[in-house]
Order: sequence, then structure tokens, then C-alpha cells
Amino acid sequence: VLSLSSIGATATLTATVTDADDNTISGATVMWTTTDAAVATVSSAGLVTSVADGTATITVTSGSLSATASVTVAQVAATLSLSDSILTFASLADTTQLTATVTDASGDTISGATVSWATSDAAVVTVSSTGLVTAVADGTATITATSGSASATASVTVQLDVTGQYYVAVGGVPRYLLSLNQTETSVTFFLEREGTSLTGTGTIDG
Repeated sequence: VLSLSSIGATATLTATVTDADDNTISGATVMWTTTDAAVATVSSAGLVTSVADGTATITVTSGSLSATASVTVAQVAATLSLSDSILTFASLADTTQLTATVTDASGDTISGATVSWATSDAAVVTVSSTGLVTAVADGTATITATSGSASATASVTVQLDVTGQYYVAVGGVPRYLLSLNQTETSVTFFLEREGTSLTGTGTIDG
């Protein structure tokens, strides 16, 4: 029984041929065949190479004698990479789709690999079972994707951008024009009404 966990992995089978008295026949001619070359191939020297996930049977024949070995190819996740490692949101409910690529030990992509998603803080961002990240509130969080023993993370920052001009109403009537200019760490404001103005700077917290 052979188990191969990556595409292109190899294993060598050795055939021993004996006579009726159980004596080894040195240099006996043997022939190797596979039931499914799309899953695993075998060379004339008994070298088995995995081609795709599945099962196959290797048969070795010498004269009227034969023996078989079953082969199972099942890719195992060795590495996982994400389409983005740093995400930034400027508005609530904004979304970004993360994509995970899972590869085996040979670097071949595992098609249809099962990936689980998790967020370190669902109050800041959520992530769906398909990797869709949604901004919920200002803050930072980490998204983790896992497949088997392989995992990868993406850091997420949600910081609302309030840059713009706003009318401030008093008694239901617009009285003031408020202008905001936001940078990464602060918001500068300019408040104006009929020639009277007020300026200032506030620090962004969180």
C-alpha cells in the first residue's frame, strides 16, 4: 500500500522473484503496469509517480507470477496564501473578497481544498465562510484562513473617513457649514457662519 500526499511525489517498488524452493532469482525480468495512469504512473524500474488525487493499482509480473500494490494519492495542504494580507476600510459595510490558494508539498494547487475562515474581532469586521470580509466598526482585527495544518492571516483596519462638508442645523434650519479634512491620525475642522469662523484639530482615537 502506497500513500502519496502531493502531486509529483514518488516511491520505488521493488520486486523479488523466487523459484519453487523459495530461492531468489537474480536478474529476473519483471514488467510493471498501472490501472490508472491519470492517477499514478510506474516506470520499468518500479518508480511510482503521483499524477492526480485518486486510487490505482500497480501490478508487477514475471512469467506467470504477479503481485499488486494499491496506491492512494490524496494531496495534503502544506501552504496557504491569501489574495491580500492588508485590508483597509473607510466606510462601514464595505466588503472585500479574500481568496485562499492552498498548495501541497510540491507546490501544486489543491483544487477544492476546504478552507475555514475566522476573525479575531467580529465587532470590527466579520468574515463569511467564503472569505467575504465586511467592515462593522472602527478598529483593527485579523482574518485567519486555515486548511488542514496550513494557515495565513490578513490584518484589517477600519477607519471611517469623514472628510467633506456638512451643514449643521439649529432648530431644523441649516446655520453652519462644517468642513472636515481627515488624515491618518487627526481631523481638522473649519466651522463657518456668516463670516464668523472657527478652526481646530482633533486626534483620531482608535
